[in-house]
Amino acid sequence: MLEKPRARAKWRLLPLICVGTLLVGLTPLANAGPTLDKIRQSGKIVLGHRESSVPFSYMDGNKRPVGYALDLCLKLAEAVRKQLDLKSLTPEYVMVTPNNRITMVAEGKIDTECGSTTNNAERRETVAFTVPHYITGARYMVRSDSRITDIVGFENKRMVSTKALPAESRGRANRERGLVYGPARGTRPRTRHGNGREK
Repeated sequence: MLEKPRARAKWRLLPLICVGTLLVGLTPLANAGPTLDKIRQSGKIVLGHRESSVPFSYMDGNKRPVGYALDLCLKLAEAVRKQLDLKSLTPEYVMVTPNNRITMVAEGKIDTECGSTTNNAERRETVAFTVPHYITGARYMVRSDSRITDIVGFENKRMVSTKALPAESRGRANRERGLVYGPARGTRPRTRHGNGREK
């Protein structure tokens, strides 16, 4: 039997001090030569988008991909059209997930990924990034009545986070402090950036 969530639970955010600033950018045309040749021959550019990465890349009420990153990708597509001297260039949209977005670019299944993908050294070994268009930091979330005020307070507590997010620094720091990550149990609230909660 699942634990019933407490009514009207209040939450507060704690800074995730072990990650630092995240640089989020569009993934541009990997292996630009072959990619541009493919775009020229097909007359289309394949844009990877997310389902619910609001406000950057998500599906609107009519199930159309929209968002700030999509707007930038369409401007990129127009720049490619001009560079290739094409009369027209048709955008084609393919939904990607945090788990497959890098692979989709690397394997040429999409020409560029339009979302909120973090630019880090490991990913730059596989794909290229444009100039970052958004700078942010991650946060932990706890109940407003929790006594946790910083990362040390999470020692020996169970935490949950979004799958496939980069966690090099976070993971090292958490292991040193005995923090454990696991799947959400019952009906625990979740946020896009991840959250933490006492047992």
